[in-house]
Amino acid sequence: MDPAAGIIKKLGGEARVADITGTAFTAQYRWQHDKSRGGTGGLIPQAHHRAFARLRPRAWYSAYGGGIPDPAGRAHFPGPDDARFI
Repeated sequence: MDPAAGIIKKLGGEARVADITGTAFTAQYRWQHDKSRGGTGGLIPQAHHRAFARLRPRAWYSAYGGGIPDPAGRAHFPGPDDARFI
């Protein structure tokens, strides 16, 4: 499954993603088509990434299938003052 199809499915379908991104209902279908068919090859255009970033972190990270760590679930982010950075 291409990345766009997986994200669209996990966020609730094409209509829900159209609401999130403010695009036409048909735009999400184009994101799921191969480039040879006039689509984006399974990629969501970068212009719409900010709309997804405004989602609750758990909703956005879960759309990636847990492949990206959820900062809301971490108790501490390592920083330059941590012992392992010294």
